[in-house]
Amino acid sequence: MEGKLQSFSELNPNELSAYYFYVKYPLQRDIEISRRSGIKISTLVSAKKRLTERGLLTFRAFPFYTYDGFNLFSIIVVRVKGSAEGEIHERLREINSSGNVKVLFALSDIDTAVALFYARRYSDVFETKKSLFEYYSTLGNTLRIYDYTLLTSGMLVLNLFDYSPKVHHLLKERCPESPQSVALEEDLKEMGDNECFTVGEDSGTNEDVKEVAKHLFLNPTATSVELSRHLNMSRQRISRVRKKIVEEALLRTYVSPFEGEFFEDIFTFYIIEFGVNVGREEMLSFYERNRTLLKEHNMLFLHSSDHAFILNNYPNYYTYKESKFAILEALKREFSNLVKMDEYFISTKKRFTYRLPHHFSSLM
Repeated sequence: MEGKLQSFSELNPNELSAYYFYVKYPLQRDIEISRRSGIKISTLVSAKKRLTERGLLTFRAFPFYTYDGFNLFSIIVVRVKGSAEGEIHERLREINSSGNVKVLFALSDIDTAVALFYARRYSDVFETKKSLFEYYSTLGNTLRIYDYTLLTSGMLVLNLFDYSPKVHHLLKERCPESPQSVALEEDLKEMGDNECFTVGEDSGTNEDVKEVAKHLFLNPTATSVELSRHLNMSRQRISRVRKKIVEEALLRTYVSPFEGEFFEDIFTFYIIEFGVNVGREEMLSFYERNRTLLKEHNMLFLHSSDHAFILNNYPNYYTYKESKFAILEALKREFSNLVKMDEYFISTKKRFTYRLPHHFSSLM
């Protein structure tokens, strides 16, 4: 991990340990993090302040649209013989402003881009794909575009940017005998806040939910007191709405690996297709039985009906090959109806760019 994570390598054990717990439990208060970590509250708050000031700890919010009819979660992959970087994000911003789709996340290097977005109808997915194809064709680039679609309502989220095992690995590498490393070893067995939750069904057009979600999207760490003052709602009302947002996973707070650059050389997207629908409980059992393998390099893992989407991050090609083979073998062993596992690479060494939900101003 040296080099790519140099800023984190310079942290002391308490700071790295604090970072681990905030990555794993982003929905919990400082006092709860202190209890879990065994770090004194004053030491924890100081570590959090230093991490934040250095730009290493950034809380963001990931919206799961289950209202206003955005019931499709789609993935588009653009492969260009030429240059895809930079341009793809401007095109996505324009597409987002049309209102028919809501782009929320995209990664690209010089010749590949992957974008995640919500749509109301599959025809909107098709129009988005068509728009990208026409744009790149006019530039004279040779390209291929692939699309995959999952249902948003009822989607099983097995991991949403909980990369705490990677943080633990760094701490163990640097300070193998430290008390913090030992404490983290035990905590690895526990489920994090952003593991294994289900996106709620269509929540209609509750204006309170929309207003609170909009402000939490812009400021995920806002307190109920701050929201109450800004929205002119009682604290009790704010608390009820926040509880609904968390329980139905309409908006989920996470610690971004991108601003602080807690990532390694290769991002790999796996799109898994099954011959028949795989039930929530079946997929959840598969994840729990293979959690160590699936979580080690994982950033994002989503499942709905007959598709699953995995975003992994690897330090090198050898680790990628070893991990890919193990994941594929686990899938074949447990799912006789596995059809295929497509994969796409994004290299952080080839003009890497990213866009997160907050980069798309018209998202909320």
